[in-house]
Amino acid sequence: MRIAEISSLSWSAAESKLESPATLAVSIIEESGAILGAFQRSGDAPTASFTRASGGSALSVSSGAVHVALALLTHDALVSCTRDQILNRYVRPLLRGLTKSGSVAHYFGRDWVSVGHRPVAFVGFAHHAGSGRTSFEAFVAVSAPLWSRGGTAERASHSGKAPASLSELAGKPVDSERVAEAITRAYTEAFGPLPRLESSSPAVPVTSQPSWEATAEEAIGLVCAGADEAGHLRVGGELMVSRDAISRLEIAISAAQSDDEIRRAVDDELAAPGVALFGVKRLESIAEVIARALR
Repeated sequence: MRIAEISSLSWSAAESKLESPATLAVSIIEESGAILGAFQRSGDAPTASFTRASGGSALSVSSGAVHVALALLTHDALVSCTRDQILNRYVRPLLRGLTKSGSVAHYFGRDWVSVGHRPVAFVGFAHHAGSGRTSFEAFVAVSAPLWSRGGTAERASHSGKAPASLSELAGKPVDSERVAEAITRAYTEAFGPLPRLESSSPAVPVTSQPSWEATAEEAIGLVCAGADEAGHLRVGGELMVSRDAISRLEIAISAAQSDDEIRRAVDDELAAPGVALFGVKRLESIAEVIARALR
């Protein structure tokens, strides 16, 4: 699949109508390119042409990478879990698939999967608090790392560990087809046969946007704020959060008159029942970048 088709699948997993509790697509990417996280801007990865529905960092995808898109009617559609456990629960078949294909994989509560103690796969989610609609997404680096060295490689989330690919760690080329088949089989064994996720949403291209006016480092990476091309303040970065919660927050802060009101708006919207938030240890970090951007 091309990057545009992966973008389409990603947004379909998050937004398309579901006739069953879940659908799955495991695909092999056939070209190289960058893809932005849902809350990032064009300047976060200038070479990116498309965005995905899951939050998190920009990824440098190489031909042969494996993409996993799991569409869920609700966060607990297939397994009992809280919203805080979306990644922890739905990454487990991915770990088993990678391990059975020859790469012993582990997950340590970040936005990446470890093989040989190095980041070899990205994991992320999209979530809508109002409807409960959820998607789990993964990219597996087979021939080249997902985070380019000297660029997005130096991420707080990686804890100083250099990104790698399965082929690099194996010391020989790894067959993408074998990896994709093992992952598909692992999800089938975990949850039973799942209908195939089909593309029903258009790919979302990256549009030119102003640079973020304020940023702060958080556990997952940067959280950001800044005006869009129409002058409306937006909140984003590498965090993962319910899309409708961010939209409500942006409306709330448009009327904020003080830093205290900004903090209350952040707490009210991002700590509200039903909201999924990952990668941010302090909500104050978000309040601070909003206050700085507004100044």
